[in-house]
Amino acid sequence: FDLILDLSNGQRVEYRGTAEAEVTESSLMDREEIAEEVRKTIADKGMEDTGVVVSDKGVTISLENIKFLPNSSILTQGEKDKIRAIAAILGKYPEKDLLITGHTAYASGYTEEEHTELSVERAQSVANYLLELGVRKSTQMITQGKGHSEPSGDNRTEEGMKKNRRVEITILEN
Repeated sequence: FDLILDLSNGQRVEYRGTAEAEVTESSLMDREEIAEEVRKTIADKGMEDTGVVVSDKGVTISLENIKFLPNSSILTQGEKDKIRAIAAILGKYPEKDLLITGHTAYASGYTEEEHTELSVERAQSVANYLLELGVRKSTQMITQGKGHSEPSGDNRTEEGMKKNRRVEITILEN
């Protein structure tokens, strides 16, 4: 390519080089079918605190009450076992990108920034484990943290806090 830009200040900027690209065609996924398959696997494996919802983004697997070492992003062994089971499901859709979103329950004594930072670190921890398991390449995963800004339960109750302490893995429609 040869790209020449004549700027309004009289400067000329020129870019020359070569580039390659790959176009990948992705078929639309049957979200309801995938969600049902995921629900069946979760039920068959007796995975607690795990839900599945269909949205405009794709199919989201919610790992509620996910356990990390206290105030850290280090997964417990039990959660690694659960994520390994989910990895088998995700392996059936290798062409689909993943969005991994961390959430925290509200805990006084921590700032909103600290909650957000911890949720980002926890999402990244799950993504790193999925990378270790070979589920996706890093270019196929996006992580984000929402802190305690999107609760799914009442933070005034222990049960609600368990629901809010979650990581969501969304199989994206890409």
